Order: sequence, then C-alpha cells, then structure tokens
Amino acid sequence: MKNEIFDSSAKTPETKKYDLTKYILDYSSEIVEPIPILMQGDKLVISRGNLSVISGAPKSRKSMFVASLVASFFGNSTFGLTTCVVDGKCLLFDTESSESHTLKQIKRIYKLLGWTKANANLTVFHLRECTIEERIGIIKQSIEFYKPDWAVIDGLLDLANSANDDTETNLLILELMRITSVFDCHITNILHTGKSNGGQMLGFLGSYAQRKAETVFQLIKDGEDTKVIPAETRNAPFEEFSFSIDNEGIPVYNGFVETMTKSELNEYNQKLFFTKLLAPDKCLVYDVIVRDYMELSGLAERTAKLHISKMLKVGFIKKLGGGYLLTGLE
Repeated sequence: MKNEIFDSSAKTPETKKYDLTKYILDYSSEIVEPIPILMQGDKLVISRGNLSVISGAPKSRKSMFVASLVASFFGNSTFGLTTCVVDGKCLLFDTESSESHTLKQIKRIYKLLGWTKANANLTVFHLRECTIEERIGIIKQSIEFYKPDWAVIDGLLDLANSANDDTETNLLILELMRITSVFDCHITNILHTGKSNGGQMLGFLGSYAQRKAETVFQLIKDGEDTKVIPAETRNAPFEEFSFSIDNEGIPVYNGFVETMTKSELNEYNQKLFFTKLLAPDKCLVYDVIVRDYMELSGLAERTAKLHISKMLKVGFIKKLGGGYLLTGLE
C-alpha cells in the first residue's frame, strides 16, 4: 500500500472576513424600546422587528382572530387592542384557503372597519396554488416592495416541506427573523397544534417558531366562545380575552376572561378528573378509583390518594358502602 503524500505547502481555504465593529454593542448605548404595532392598554402585544405566532387546534377560529387583529390595526378598538401606527400598511398571505374563503376574509375585515371601497393599505395574497419556493419568494418580494408595517402568514406550515425537518424549518424561521429586522416590520404566523402531541405546535417548525416569537397567541375553543391566551410572551402578558361569532360570521369581542389562581385551577382539574371517572352514575371501590385516577391524571399513587381525601372533605365525592361516587348520586 502506497503511503499517502500530504502537501504541507498547500494553503488553507480563505475564510470570509467580517467587520466585527458592526456587531459589537457598546455599554453606553441608549436602550431603544420596541416600537409597538398592537397594544392592549399599556401592555405591548406585538412590535416591529419581531415574530409572533397564532396557535390553535383546527376550527379554533384562527382566521376569525386574524380578522379582529387586522381590524384593530386599522383602528377598530372594540377588541381591546389599539395601534400606534399611523396610516399603516398590512400584507395578508393566505397559503391554504380556497379563493372564496380568502375573499370572505377580506369582506369580513372590511365589514369590521366599515370600509365600502378598496383600501390600498391592506393587500391580500392568495397563494394556495403556488409551490413552496414560489410562496416564500412572493412573500419576500412583497415585503421588500410594499414595505409594510405588519405582515400575516396564514399557513406557516405551507412554507416548508415538513414540520419535522430540523434544518429546513430552522432556516425558514431565521429568514423570517431577518426580514423583520431588515424591513423593520412584524410578521405574524398561523400554525396548527396537533391532536396527538398534547396540543403543542407541530414539529421542529412549531418549536422554532415558539422559541423565536415575541408573542404566542393560543386559541382555545370553549363552547360558543374562543379564548385568546398569551401562551408565551417576552413582554408583560396581555389579559386573556374571548370572542364569539355572530349570525353574519363576524367576530364579536366578549371582554376579558376571568382567570383562576393556581390553587383554583388545580381544584378545577381534580373535579374534572373525578367527574370523568364517576359520571354519570359510577360507583368505584377505593383501589380502582386510585388506579384509574393515576392513569387519567398521570400522578403518583400518594398524590392520587391525597386528592381523593380532598374531594371527600370538600363534599365533591362521597363514600357509599364500599365505593365512591359523585355527591348527589345514590
């Protein structure tokens, strides 16, 4: 076998030289506060140079919520949100809806604002029939051309081949971050949550989007209402609120949602678990209710027994003979 010959005189590849002074922050520099796009009272909701995410299960009315946000951006204050942007520009990119549904969204926004003729400050793009490469290219070109204050991408997943491609999704989120910085705008992204992953946003894409977002709006459908929760925020969290849909398909603001303390939430969840185990008329012996409660709640045996004792004490469940049942059931 011939010995390998190494040319010790070969030059190492040249590396790109950077102007490091461009990236150094001076201690004496003045802190510049984020420039708001939307506020709730004195609380910053979204600002220039950042990303946000609207997450929720299918049919949780994410598009309806977008309509209310866009209306707020253009001066509708009925949803408790205001803007500091004067004569602002907004781009809305719909990647997944049919043309008729996208047109309904436009008309919904116009009705909320009382607009009766086209307004050039709101531009809506229908990208359902485009390839992924075309969608990304159109979004980048549009933001560069229109220079909006705010852009909304209704269907972030449609900008990637797979939500679970680590490299592709990371590069996508980094590119969106770069765009917000270069063009001094905010980009809001809509992303579904999954049914099989505990309601988390989908894949690496959801993880990266959540990690880099200034604000994550979580939408939870509760009967006729949809609750809007600040799941993640780099600012002081806004107050939870809810909205419903009227007979004409228009979102209606319902006001702030009364939030529970941690103790109240824990007790609520415990009662919910026991209701699921014992309703409508089940009577379970002690060992079975302990076992089933552990499986349902994911808690340890000792904790399950403590919760049974607590529910007995507050009168939510009762002991009858050798079994346990909800109070009021005989």
